Amino acid sequence: MAGGNRDGGATSPSGGKRERNAWLLIAEADLPEDAYAEIAGKMTPVLREAKGFICHAGGANPAGGWRVVEIWESEQDGRNWFDHNIKPNLPPDVTPNQTYYPLHTVVTR
Repeated sequence: MAGGNRDGGATSPSGGKRERNAWLLIAEADLPEDAYAEIAGKMTPVLREAKGFICHAGGANPAGGWRVVEIWESEQDGRNWFDHNIKPNLPPDVTPNQTYYPLHTVVTR
C-alpha cells in the first residue's frame, strides 16, 4: 500500500510511522439552504472556538440538498462537535451522511 503501512497509519518519508495530520469530513444531507443558513449563522461563532476545528465550507450539493466540508485535528473532535452542537439543531427528519478521511497535508493561508 503506497504512502502508508499495514495498520493504516501514515508513514514519514523515511519510513517511520507518524501521527495523522488532520481529518476531512464530508457531510451531505437533504437540507434546504435556509435551514443550513440558520444553523450556520447560529453556530459559526461557537465553531470557531471548538476543540480541534480547522476550517468549514458549505454549499449546495449538485445531487440535491447541502454538502459541508470540514477539517478537524481529529475525527473524534469532529464527531463530538456534531453530536453536541449540530445534531440538536437539525430538523428531526434530517440525518447527514458523514464520512471522515485522514489527510496527509493541510495548507492554510
